[in-house]
Amino acid sequence: MSSQDGGGAKVAVVLHEGVVGGASLSVLRMVPLLEERGWSFSFWGPPDRALSDYLLERGHRLQGLPRNLAFSLVALRQPPGPLPRLTSLPRYFQQFDAFLRKEAVQLVHANTLYTLPEALVARARRLPALLHLHEMVPESYKGAVTSQLARRARLEVVAVSEASAARYARGAQPPRVVHEGAVIPRPPRRREARERVTVGSVAVISRRKGPDLFVEAARRVLAEEEGVDFRLVGMPTDPLDERWGREVLRDANAVGVEHLPSVDVPREMAKWDIFVLPARQDPFPIVVLEAMASELPVVGTKVDGIAEQVTAETGIVCPPEDPRSLADAILRLARDPALRARLGAAGRRRVEAHFSVERQADEMHEAYKATCAALSGSERT
Repeated sequence: MSSQDGGGAKVAVVLHEGVVGGASLSVLRMVPLLEERGWSFSFWGPPDRALSDYLLERGHRLQGLPRNLAFSLVALRQPPGPLPRLTSLPRYFQQFDAFLRKEAVQLVHANTLYTLPEALVARARRLPALLHLHEMVPESYKGAVTSQLARRARLEVVAVSEASAARYARGAQPPRVVHEGAVIPRPPRRREARERVTVGSVAVISRRKGPDLFVEAARRVLAEEEGVDFRLVGMPTDPLDERWGREVLRDANAVGVEHLPSVDVPREMAKWDIFVLPARQDPFPIVVLEAMASELPVVGTKVDGIAEQVTAETGIVCPPEDPRSLADAILRLARDPALRARLGAAGRRRVEAHFSVERQADEMHEAYKATCAALSGSERT
């Protein structure tokens, strides 16, 4: 290893989707900082233009093939259908193996539970592999099988929250936790006094993110308070929830919630006064950290890793599946600008102290070193 400890080792980052979502941003934002520590990178993922362009703009090239893996019967039936999906897999894994050899990869960063198959291929080649767990592992038998496979393959597992780590461990020793990080706007954004209060939410329009609860809470608030505007940012990109998501957006329009398919999130948040994420399941949403870094008070739900992010000093945590509690929290903040300012300032301080991208990169650097060191010299030869 060099003085920077990475020693120029080549890391292959495996991305599971072609859109640049939260899990992808989590690792991609760390890459420049990890390069400073001596690591170099190659990227494998679905060759979608959004992901490819994002990497090209940052000096990296995406390699990969269409990723037709499916982890449920419902997903298997999605286009292109079961037979094309299954028959494409041998070539997919052959090409992935060829990519590892061509790039002289020394460590595989399998980014999300969905990339477990690629991590297993890497281990079959006796390469060190880190499984970056951005999910809550299912409590079903599928979750148990997943955990067993990862342990038997000697994967180094890194979870994004204590909640995610505990779910994966199932009573055993939990894996390493590297909390997500957020880019912190500098200098702090000053909010001008406005007559109307703007309440916003950013998320994929899917069941687990709770946009329907946001819309219902908005309906209740607007019935009681005239000076509040609502904005919902995101699209129903999950094919399993696409039809449901379209219905939620129709309801949002009927209620008076403005829908924005895509925005520059920090710039949009600078126009808001309150951030809401009524998730049903979320291991550690980066967007909550971004809202806190933007000095927004947060209204969230007491599920998974959100309770590790939002404290009584930085926002209001509501019971899950409770639009009335959400509405009451929004109304309380909308009517109290001093409380909004106090919670927002405390949120920014909390992100600066605990959840910066720099801190995340430092801890991932240590995880990379531990992953490489965990395998014996004889196994790596």
